[in-house]
Amino acid sequence: MDLQNYHDIASDDPSELYDDDFLATSFDCGVGEGGNNSRGRRKESGKHLYRVSEYARILALKCGLNLTEANLVKEASRFHDIGESGVSGAILNKPGKLNAEEWELMKSHTKLGYQMLRGSKNPVTEAGSIIALTHHERWDGSGYPHGLSGSAIPLYGRIAALADVFDSLTSDRPYKKAVSLEESCSYIYSERGKHFDPHLVTQFLESMEPFFCIQRDFAG
Repeated sequence: MDLQNYHDIASDDPSELYDDDFLATSFDCGVGEGGNNSRGRRKESGKHLYRVSEYARILALKCGLNLTEANLVKEASRFHDIGESGVSGAILNKPGKLNAEEWELMKSHTKLGYQMLRGSKNPVTEAGSIIALTHHERWDGSGYPHGLSGSAIPLYGRIAALADVFDSLTSDRPYKKAVSLEESCSYIYSERGKHFDPHLVTQFLESMEPFFCIQRDFAG
């Protein structure tokens, strides 16, 4: 996958919202801890990152990526929400619905994460920058931050999107309770061609057992 083709997507510079010292500190902490800094103020376990990365690896292999690239996707997906280190803990852990202003701040984590990671010579971090930027894009073009649609969304971002949503559905969050595995799969199927790449959904539904095992064995 040619990651360089996607660096022009992020035309807005989130560093306008955050000073250089903050960006440098967040980057150093996030990379040094394998991306865990992004979860520092969330009331979630670091197991979330583990589960998402394992789900992403399975999907990458099912898509036909070789083992080396699938492992790259696995490690890079740990950075998907690293930009949340620039979002208030009060927003991240709010038990109710975010208001319009809070939602805009929440959405900024995609561009901030990209800005923190971009330009690295490390292939995992470089891939992580693309995942951070694009994992909230939607197949039908209604996602953020740039409203990309279909195959214009990098494959790594499409993979991370499905992995992250599945984990969100099957885990407790401050604003919701987990739903059953059956309900989660039904929801993902209903979003085929809307939120998610249809081919990825097919691959997911054909490989649910390892997803269920990971969710069961690394819950919490």
